[in-house]
Amino acid sequence: MHHNAIKVQNLSFSYPDGTKVLNNVSFEVHAGENMALLGHNGSGKTTLLYHLNGLLRGEGLIEICGINLSYDNLTDVRKKVGLVFEDPNDQLFCPTVFEDIAFGPLNLGLSKEEVKETVNEMLEQMEVSELALKSSHHLSLGQKKRVAIASVLAMRPQVLILDEPSSGLDPRGKKMLLDLLKKLEVTKLVVTHDLFFASALCSKAMVIAGGRIVVEGETRKILADKEMLIKVSLS
Repeated sequence: MHHNAIKVQNLSFSYPDGTKVLNNVSFEVHAGENMALLGHNGSGKTTLLYHLNGLLRGEGLIEICGINLSYDNLTDVRKKVGLVFEDPNDQLFCPTVFEDIAFGPLNLGLSKEEVKETVNEMLEQMEVSELALKSSHHLSLGQKKRVAIASVLAMRPQVLILDEPSSGLDPRGKKMLLDLLKKLEVTKLVVTHDLFFASALCSKAMVIAGGRIVVEGETRKILADKEMLIKVSLS
């Protein structure tokens, strides 16, 4: 029996001016699964992912690892969901890479020893050990993205949500990121319009268009449906 890492039921969200951005969205991501959420800019995909850790709040039900997301348990839910923003500069603000990755674990109240162990493990996992004492300002975009992911993984989330992880990277940077993400055993929701990246990382996918999930299934099958991809402006 699969348990769900993410369960969303009948989620709708409108901006204060009445513009409907999400329209009755329902889906599930099973524990251990890599799921791609495909959609062009303006399709509602970023709005959707901001609901998954309570940054935005619409109508409907959201469960993360079996916990119903509500205001009184946001802190618990946010421990389970790691959100990696599209722009790593939104996530990195400490004097060094080491401190950026240590920031979360320190806030969880881990001992200095445990923090150091966690940081070193994450540095290794994302292959940025040699950057530990550098300032993130001096890193390449690919390095920054890997450090941002390491800083989120340091909180030991059960679900990793990545917003456009491949954006701005050259082919070599993309391949490196892909190889590292493939090795991570955490449940992943990858929000992207990069079809190649999605198909290389995620066996399942869903397409959001006009605030609705219009199709979901095996990534291969979805990407073979050229007409549908053109219709939702992904191709």
